Amino acid sequence: GALARGRAKVGPTSGIGMDVVGGNFFYTAQPLGVRGGVDFGYTGEVRSVDTAKINRHLENGEIVMLTSLGYSASGDVFNVKTEEVAARVSAALGAAKLIYFTPGMFLKREERCTAGTCQPER
Repeated sequence: GALARGRAKVGPTSGIGMDVVGGNFFYTAQPLGVRGGVDFGYTGEVRSVDTAKINRHLENGEIVMLTSLGYSASGDVFNVKTEEVAARVSAALGAAKLIYFTPGMFLKREERCTAGTCQPER
């Protein structure tokens, strides 16, 4: 998989910075396939999340940047909704909260996510 690393610094001569690591190897994807008679082509969904790899980077103080391009075990590339990637990864990591930043103003009923499924809170 591809790997991107960068160091961003605050100010032109600042010694303060943060490491960002991103790539297409933090989760695997699978095709949505045909649903309701509609072939979703190269649209996919998260199959599994490599929490050990993500946690190693987080423990090193790095920010993990995820992409919406997910790769299957056979190397096919699928476009996965960023909301699903965020929800599935945060659930797999056992995150207490997930916050979305979106353009536009709307409220969505809170959902509780566990190991790949999201259910509205009651």
